[in-house]
This record gives sequence, C-alpha cells and structure tokens, in this order.
Amino acid sequence: MFLVASCRSGQAVAPHLRYFGQFSRILPERTFAAGQGLTPLFMKKFGALNASQEALLGDMLADITVAFVRWGIEAVTNWPGGVELPMPVYHIHGSDDELIPAVSVQPDRLIPGGGHLLNVTHAADVNEFIRTRSASE
Repeated sequence: MFLVASCRSGQAVAPHLRYFGQFSRILPERTFAAGQGLTPLFMKKFGALNASQEALLGDMLADITVAFVRWGIEAVTNWPGGVELPMPVYHIHGSDDELIPAVSVQPDRLIPGGGHLLNVTHAADVNEFIRTRSASE
C-alpha cells in the first residue's frame, strides 16, 4: 500500500482544518459560497504550483459542492485511523504540506519543498518511490 501526501488518522491533519471541521456542519451554505472568493488564498495551502497546476486545481475547486466540502472535512477530521494492515505500507510526503504537516507523520521518504499535491508537483519523485518500493517486494 502506498500513501502519497496522506496520513494514517485524522489526528495528523493540520489543527486549523480540524478546528474548521468542528463547525463545517453548522455553517450556513452562504459561508462556503463567500469562501469561493478566497480560492486563490486557499490554493496556496496546497503548496507551490506552476500556472497549469493552479489552473487544474482551480477547475477542481470550482466543481466542488458545499455538501462534498462538509462531508470531506468531517470525514477527514473525525477519522480515527486504520488498523494495522497485513501488508507493507510505504509513505511519501512533502516537507511543506500545510494540510497534513510533515511533523505529524512518519513517512519513509520526505520530499523537500513538496506540498499536499505531491503527486502533481513532484510526480517523478512519487513515481520513482513507487517503482523502487514495488521492485523491492
């Protein structure tokens, strides 16, 4: 199993997201709609992106519904974590991930400068990590 810019429980999620998760259920929908104007600021939480990566993320964020945002935040922040798995778990993570801070996880490989969209911004590093770990099994 490979974890890419991920974690094994909701406790690794950044405190500001966990805090927001406590209120996402009760916030009125207009709060989320107003937040769409903050999309450029929110995008910075995903790490350093080039123009095409920003456009891709912008398109993805524009299509997200309020219901999905509520569900996602609650699911992530309330997730107790997984059980021990019977297979190896290999974890690659970015040093600059602001959504799941690197200090909250113990990855097998830490990519300097990588943010939360590690598979987009550092695809070659992620692919090499998967290739080398897969070959070792």
